[in-house]
Amino acid sequence: MQQVRQAVLLGFLQPGDRLPLIREVVEDLAINPNTVAKVYRQMEQENLVTGRPGQGTFVNEQQSAVMSASTYTSLRRGLAT
Repeated sequence: MQQVRQAVLLGFLQPGDRLPLIREVVEDLAINPNTVAKVYRQMEQENLVTGRPGQGTFVNEQQSAVMSASTYTSLRRGLAT
């Protein structure tokens, strides 16, 4: 969830971008499907994403956040690792 949040703040994920399907995340990262589903639900509750039945989960329009250059650099480094 932290990676998705950082990617949105840094502009790597734009409003309307589709997140990978739960099944795809499970296959790629070998994580329990219930864990991935729980994180997706939590992101929906925080209004970070919206699930559309039969279509997937999409990034919502976010309020513009002003961040310092050091915060941006720190987030970028964290996302890269």
